[in-house]
Amino acid sequence: MRKTVHHPDQQTKVCSNCRTEKEASRFHCNRRTADGLSSWCKQCNRLANQRYRNDERNQLKLSVKKLLRKLVHGRKRSREKRLQDLRYLARLVNEAIERVQEQN
Repeated sequence: MRKTVHHPDQQTKVCSNCRTEKEASRFHCNRRTADGLSSWCKQCNRLANQRYRNDERNQLKLSVKKLLRKLVHGRKRSREKRLQDLRYLARLVNEAIERVQEQN
């Protein structure tokens, strides 16, 4: 289990995203910052992550990354399964290109 790094005398912090002062417990730990806490509160982080996952372009990126990871690291998969994944990947990319062309 990770230790909390933030200073014990620090009771509150201002979120750099929503600009509201919140309790230190409302921030994730981040060892790279001077105070040991993330600059965004947990709620702002959660909302930003939801927006990212719901964005259609990012959905495509995430599914392509997942398939590529499966193709590269899944060496035990049969040749047919790899070809099936490649065809699916090509179809995803082609559909995305068509949507972009329709928008322009």
